[in-house]
Order: sequence, then structure tokens, then C-alpha cells
Amino acid sequence: MFSKKDTNILKGIAIVLMLFHHLFYDQTVFQQYSIIWEPFNEEIVTTFSQLCKVCVSIFVFLTGYGTTKSTLNEKNPQVCDEKICKRYFRVMSGFWFIYLCALICSCVFGLLGAEHTIYSVYCKEGICKGIVYAVMDFLGIANVFGTPTFNVTWWYIPYAIFFILIIPALIKVFDRLKFAFIPIILLFQRVVFPDISGQFFRYLPVLILGISFAKYNIFEKVRNSNFARKRRDIVLSLLLLAVSSYVRQNLGFNDISEALMAASICYLSYRCISPLKIVGNCLGTLGKYSMNMFMLHTFIYYYYFKKYIYSFRSVWSIFLVLLFSSFVLAVLVEKIKSVVCYNKLLNCCETKVIGFIQRIS
Repeated sequence: MFSKKDTNILKGIAIVLMLFHHLFYDQTVFQQYSIIWEPFNEEIVTTFSQLCKVCVSIFVFLTGYGTTKSTLNEKNPQVCDEKICKRYFRVMSGFWFIYLCALICSCVFGLLGAEHTIYSVYCKEGICKGIVYAVMDFLGIANVFGTPTFNVTWWYIPYAIFFILIIPALIKVFDRLKFAFIPIILLFQRVVFPDISGQFFRYLPVLILGISFAKYNIFEKVRNSNFARKRRDIVLSLLLLAVSSYVRQNLGFNDISEALMAASICYLSYRCISPLKIVGNCLGTLGKYSMNMFMLHTFIYYYYFKKYIYSFRSVWSIFLVLLFSSFVLAVLVEKIKSVVCYNKLLNCCETKVIGFIQRIS
């Protein structure tokens, strides 16, 4: 059975891919540093790092899968609404804590000469507009309106929230259209909005694929089928991953190719990595802190410690240093939350919000 452990392992894989992607996908980020690419070369590493963009699709797939499982297991629609609210509140509350910590730390780094500060990000057009921009960023909607954000990696936050909120509606549509829903969405975007290449349409097919895998228990059915004998399922998954990666890199069709890449990686992890105790536990631990690592790592490798991170020169040393430092910082954030009783405050606020929803429904 595809369990919470499998989900955490996949989150661990996704955050590893994300860190590698951000470090080496763009030459303008590292071109001023002398990097040792051995045993590969720069072209191979940058090409692989570009493919690592699939990390976003993995997170989207898991959002569709996990939220659907939670929704289907709850018969009471009112409780379903409460669960969606809880998911929304918890994602945003984690973001809010890191956002406030980042602003406080930026004041310290600003005194030490760092260029990335509250004033430099928000107040270029004046303090009044700066306050508005900061509030919009705090609410997670800066990327939606194109206003300044304190961390460019946070562009995914509003999509993560929106995807969670629309999944119940997508499930109802999927119940009517079945798997035809995916090609309809693909054609709809290309015919009705051919000039739009936004993130929503790019990742919507991935989200629907995650919903379908959850509804029909596809992971378990394939794993327990006769087709899985002699590891033919593994061979086919690897072949699908290779073909979709080639299409993504050379032909485009990112919405289709990355959806197939994400599904292949998720199944291969479930089939091959989850049974490996040590590897699975390590990736699962990373997955447990993946949200914090996602929101924090850009401050380390790009905004404040870029020169230090790339000073290790070797591709693998650079990556491991960022992985380790991001993980330590993510764990530290959770420790600070515990010390200041942030989770208790969160639970209190959550209870009041749920109570309010119950009163108006």
C-alpha cells in the first residue's frame, strides 16, 4: 500500500532534485565561480539539473494524491471542508513563521552589509507601497499580482494553496469524465488559451494525474499485477521516464512530459526505494522537513551565502553542503517553533477558524 512513508520518501527525492536544480540549471548563477564538474562535464550537469525541475511536478502529484485520499476517506462533506481548511492553514502558518524569521534575519545581515534587505526588496517605490508589497508577500499572493517577493522560490506557495482548494471540485469533474479529463484539459488550454503558458495550466494535468492514481489505487494495482513479475513494471517505468525526459528536454510539452516523469519517478520510488530501509529512512527524514527546506534554501545558496556555497568548487561538495545546511536550518526552525510554543498558538487559531466555519455553514 502507498503510505505516508512512501510520500515522505518522494518528498525527500523532490527536495534533493530541487536543490540540485537551483544550484546548476542557470549559468548566470555560477559562471563567476570555478567549478569542478568531474566525472562529468558542465553540459551534462546543467542538462540534468534542468530535468530536475520535475521536482515541482512531484510535489504537485503528491498534493493531488494525498488530498484526494484524505477527501475520499471522509464521508461527511462538512468535515472534508474542515480538512481542506486545516491543510491550507498549516501550509500558510509554516510559511508565515519562516517569512517573519527571514525578515528579522535580513535586518541583521543588512547591518553586516548584505544587499538583500526589507528595504531593497519592498521599498524601491516608497515605504507606503513597500508595506503593501510586504503584506501581499506575507499572504502568499505576491507572485499572483507580480509584486516584489522576498524570496523568488516562493512563487509556488499560491499554487500549492490553490491546488488544495480546488481538488474537491476536480474530483467531482473527474468522476464524470474519468481519464478523458486529462486530454480535455490539455486541448482546452491549447485551443482556448494558446498564448497562455502559466504555471497553473502547466501543472494542472499533473494534479489530475495524482487524483486519478489516488482514486483507482494505481500504484498498488500495478505492483500486485502479473505485469510486475520479472520486474517488467520497473523496465517500463524506466523507459517511460527516459522517453518523457527526452521529450521534455528536446521537444517541450512540459505539461505532458513532466506529468509522465513525475508518475514514473513516484512509482519507481514506491517499487524500488521504499523497500530499502537505510536509503528510505534518509530520504523520508529529508521529506519530513522538505517544506522548510524548500522555503529556506534560496537564502543560503543565493541571497546570503552564495560565495561560501560555491567556494567548495566540486559539484558534489557544493550540493552536499547546501543539502546539509538546508536540512540543519529546517530542523532548527522546528526547534524554535517548539521553544516559542508556535504549534500551540497554531492549534488555538486553527480551532477558532474551524469553529467559525462550522457556525457559518
